[in-house]
Amino acid sequence: MRISPIYRLAIYVTLILIWFLLFVLGINPPASLCLATLVLSALLFEGTQVLLKIQFSDTLQFVLLIYIMGLVLRVLFALGITRYFEFSYNDLLGRDPQDELGYYRNSLEIAKGRWSQVKLNSDAGASFYYGLLAWIAGGNIYLMKVLNAVVAAFIPIQTYFLAIKMSDQRVAKGAAYISVFFPLYLVHMGFLFKESVMLVLLLLALNSLYRIKGNTWFLGLVILLTSISLTFFFRTLIAISLLIISGLWFYLRRPNLRLFIMLSGVLFSFVLVRFSAVGAEIMNYASLLKAENLGGYLGFLLQSDGIRLTPILYCQFLLLSLIGPLPSLIDSPSDYISLLAPYRYLKVMMSPLIYYGLFLFVKDKKSNLIVVVYVFLNFLGIWFAGFFLVDIFQFIFYPIFISAFMRALVEFNVFSKKYLIYVFCSLFLVIYWNAFV
Repeated sequence: MRISPIYRLAIYVTLILIWFLLFVLGINPPASLCLATLVLSALLFEGTQVLLKIQFSDTLQFVLLIYIMGLVLRVLFALGITRYFEFSYNDLLGRDPQDELGYYRNSLEIAKGRWSQVKLNSDAGASFYYGLLAWIAGGNIYLMKVLNAVVAAFIPIQTYFLAIKMSDQRVAKGAAYISVFFPLYLVHMGFLFKESVMLVLLLLALNSLYRIKGNTWFLGLVILLTSISLTFFFRTLIAISLLIISGLWFYLRRPNLRLFIMLSGVLFSFVLVRFSAVGAEIMNYASLLKAENLGGYLGFLLQSDGIRLTPILYCQFLLLSLIGPLPSLIDSPSDYISLLAPYRYLKVMMSPLIYYGLFLFVKDKKSNLIVVVYVFLNFLGIWFAGFFLVDIFQFIFYPIFISAFMRALVEFNVFSKKYLIYVFCSLFLVIYWNAFV
C-alpha cells in the first residue's frame, strides 16, 4: 500500500513534534535519540529523492541555495551547541571535548600575539586558524563559531563539484543535499574542532587534482600543493596520503615526467622528515609498530575498562569499523558522544551502499581509483593506530562516502529483500551493543 504525500508529511511532523517534546522536557533521552535516528534515516532516503526533483535554471542558482541552506543550519547548530556547553568556556572544565578547549585557549593567546606556546605540529593549523577567528571576533566564542560556519558551509559545494567529476549531475546534487543535512557535519560545527576546515582543504586538493588538465593545469597544481602543505598542519597521515595519490596521478598521466616526479618525491620526503615535526610523528608511529603496539589507542581505551586487547578482539573491532562506530543510545561517556548517536546509526545503514558505490565509481571511471586509494591508505592508518571507532577520524572519508552512497542509490533498490535483511540485522546488532557490551 502506497502512503500519500500528505499522510507521509503528517507522519514526519508528528514524529518530529514527539521528539521535540521528549528532548526539551528531558523525558527518556534514549527514546529521544532513537526517535531522532528513525526520522533522520527516513529523511535520508526519501527526502533526498524529493529534493532531486527540484529543477534549477543554472549551476550558480543551485550552488547559492546549497551554500545558504548549509550556512543557516551550521550557524544554528553552532550557536545552539555553544549555548548548551557555555559554562565550559568560563572555567575550561565540564562536559566539553578537551580538544576544543585546547584550541580555544591557544586561539586566545595567538589573537593577543603570543605565539611561543604553539608547536609546529599536526595541531598547529587549527590553533592558527582559530587564532585568526579569535582576532577577528575579539575572542567572542559565538562569533568565532559563526565565522567557522561561513567556512565550513563550503563543504557541500565542494562535495558537489567533486561528485560531478567522479560521476554525474544527479549523483552530485544528491551528495550536496545530504552534505547540507548530514548530522555528523552539523554536530561538529558546534565545536572548535579542526576537522571542518581540514575537510575544506582536503576537498580543495581533491578537486584540484581532477582539474589538472589542459590550460588550467598550472593553477590546479598550485592549489593542490598549497592545500597539501597546509594539511600537514592539521593531520599528517591525510597530507601524506594526498601526496601519494597526487604522485600516482602524475606518474600515470605524465609518462615523460616520471623520473622528475620520483626524484621530487624523494627530495620532498627528505626535507619533510628532516626539518619538520612530521618526522617525529612518523618515528612515533614506527616505534609503536616496533613495540608490537598495533591499535595502541584502542588498547589504551579498553585497558581503562579492565579489558586486554587480544589479536582476536582487535580483529573484531577492526571489522566493526567498516560499518561503525555503533551508536550508544542508553549510556554515553559524555554529552558530546550522545549527540552523535543518530549519525552513527545512519553510518551503519549506509555502509553497504557506500562500498558498493566506491566499486561503481571505479567501474565508471578508472581515474576514480585514486579516491579509493586515498580511502584505503587512511583506513590503514587509523586501523594501525586504533582510531577506527573514533568519529572524528572517519570524518575525512565522508565527502567520498556520501558521494558513493548517492551513486549506489541510483542503481540500488533500498527496499530489496537483501538490504532490508541487512537493516534488521544491523538494528539487532545495535540493540546487542547497547544492552550487553
